[in-house]
Amino acid sequence: MTVNMLLSTIRKSPIVMLLLFFVLRVFASPLLSQSSDVQHFLGYDDYHEQGAHPAPSFTQRQNELDEPNINEFQSCSVTMFRKTGYKFLDWAEPFTKSDFVQRRDNVANALYNEGLEAFVAETTIPLKYFANLTWSLSERPMLMIIQPTMDPLTKKIQANTTFLVAAFEAGRLGLIDDTALDTPLSMIIWQEHWDPYRTLLETHFDRAKTSAPKIMVEAEIRDFVSRGLAEAGLDVVGYGGDVEAVRQIKAKKEIEIMRAVNTGTVEAVRAMRKCMSSLAPLPLALSSLCEAPRMLPC
Repeated sequence: MTVNMLLSTIRKSPIVMLLLFFVLRVFASPLLSQSSDVQHFLGYDDYHEQGAHPAPSFTQRQNELDEPNINEFQSCSVTMFRKTGYKFLDWAEPFTKSDFVQRRDNVANALYNEGLEAFVAETTIPLKYFANLTWSLSERPMLMIIQPTMDPLTKKIQANTTFLVAAFEAGRLGLIDDTALDTPLSMIIWQEHWDPYRTLLETHFDRAKTSAPKIMVEAEIRDFVSRGLAEAGLDVVGYGGDVEAVRQIKAKKEIEIMRAVNTGTVEAVRAMRKCMSSLAPLPLALSSLCEAPRMLPC
């Protein structure tokens, strides 16, 4: 196999190419002065005559990109991206309050089917997903509780959403006006000298039942919160089953938004690639990734 054929094969696998690059630099430097093909492949002849000192490092190459070139490249990339007209956003629609209501109703139906009385969440992702609510964690728990209820007329299962919140933070929670919840918010308020978890049990669940209320907690809930709920007398189970599947099964609107984001990312990379000529020569690794099949959309 000739050197040219070997190099052609290596270019198809960027990982192998990079490994070979470092092996040659460390263990086979004498060979570099004997093969012009290898020198060209490693970028030696881009910077100096054959037989001179070793090629500049990746960091040295990056330092060669002066500020005017970077600014020109950024300006060009933004301009080219704007020329796309953002057509990839045409099929994406923003979420409405009814979308969040449907998400909570889906959880309520999953809870009902699995014989669970409530779903408890406290971290950013589920709060944002189910209620469009952002709340910073602290040592005082602020919990969202979703419970299944049956409409007496339609017999449909719907979500009843309540928040367990410290008394001095209740006012701040009630002032948040961009949530996808009905106002005023339904809140269980606890005082500083109370046990918040026992307060939740005594005010929000049917204590006439002989068995402990069975609830599911979100996957990222903090350990002391989960333990506090269990010690208060609630039967706590981990995240899973049909409740977990609610977020895994995407609605059509969610799929279209993800499609828009993915397409927009590809368009941004393509716009950037068109402006590469305004820079110094690309680093070897990035150039090879762009040339390799199914790597970068260059």
